[in-house]
Amino acid sequence: MNRQIKYCAYCGKELSTEKRHNTYCNQDCANAAKKKAKIDAWLNGDFNGMHQGGALSQTIRNYILEQANYQCELCGWHEINPTTGKVPLEVHHIDGNRKNNELNNLQLLC
Repeated sequence: MNRQIKYCAYCGKELSTEKRHNTYCNQDCANAAKKKAKIDAWLNGDFNGMHQGGALSQTIRNYILEQANYQCELCGWHEINPTTGKVPLEVHHIDGNRKNNELNNLQLLC
């Protein structure tokens, strides 16, 4: 029998026989691919970075946090809040326009 090998579109892992009809090897890869596509669209200017409610998309906010290594871009502060387990940082719009979510207009501040 001629077996066609298929690979996960995100991680490149060979898909098992029962998953050959899938694009991804698991839900984690599917979610990661969706997240990457959203970030790529934003970086390319094809997505404005806003959530339907008008706020910055959580995916984009998380990307900015990761890129800044979860530290304030001015002072380097990165204390973790003991209650939330997160570093309480804000995404600042340099020009004051909350609709301008271009990467060069966003800054992570404490």
